[in-house]
Amino acid sequence: MTQVRVTEWGVYSYFTFLAEDIIMFPNMRDKTIELTKILHGTDGTPTIQIVGVLSLPPFQPEAAIYRISSRGEPNPIGRHCTLASPPPMTRPFRESPTESLVLFQVMVQVENPVHLNIQSFTFVTHRKTLLSYANAEHSLVSNNVDKIDWSKWGPHNTRWFEGDEASTRWITMSTGQRYAYLYDAYGGPTCSICLCDFNPYRVRYALAHLRDRGCPHPLSGNTQQIVTWETRIHNTSVFIGDVVTQLPYVRTTTEAKYDYDGILLDEERIIGLHVRPFLDVP
Repeated sequence: MTQVRVTEWGVYSYFTFLAEDIIMFPNMRDKTIELTKILHGTDGTPTIQIVGVLSLPPFQPEAAIYRISSRGEPNPIGRHCTLASPPPMTRPFRESPTESLVLFQVMVQVENPVHLNIQSFTFVTHRKTLLSYANAEHSLVSNNVDKIDWSKWGPHNTRWFEGDEASTRWITMSTGQRYAYLYDAYGGPTCSICLCDFNPYRVRYALAHLRDRGCPHPLSGNTQQIVTWETRIHNTSVFIGDVVTQLPYVRTTTEAKYDYDGILLDEERIIGLHVRPFLDVP
């Protein structure tokens, strides 16, 4: 193992591979997303070079990112890797790492003299979108990286959701181009499951063929909506102005209600989880 980067504590907490040689680091201090490239010197020693920086939405001065985690599934593998297993017989293909989503979970601490105020948010974007801003050729030649403002890259390439305890307890809530979360419109003990499909071909197909949008399916009772409008997060204690995003997706909401504490998602199934209270541990 070789140490390729040193930084002060509290700047980074997670990283995600976007490609075999491109790593993304969410920067909590600067409230940015750093895109870096792995390079090798003449002696073979690896180093990391920043090749792109993306700003997050403008935060209030008293709002600090307490934690930001990121994940994409499936992850890219090396071109010469021989460890990748073939897809199962029931599915002749796998999700494309390049086309998949990257999921971010952001926990923000707002300075409050009365009590500790931590608020959570989730947002998604496509891995290929982040890769498109990793301008390695320009950065390596000029040794200069311009920070891209949120307004120029974020609103049309991301979708933000206001989070809760269940949506930030685990990060394995996306795979491929789908993201799932628990939804409770009335504050009851049970929740519906929402499955959001950000595949642009699925959105295009739904726009052309989906009828009775928003109406329950006659067999399953589930409802589908094509979300192409912009959504706004209005939270003046955290952000300077509204966070407006408009990455389109198809949302399926279950009629059935579940008392899960969280859910996980893979290519074929949604897994419901129950958390055992500490008081029940023998």
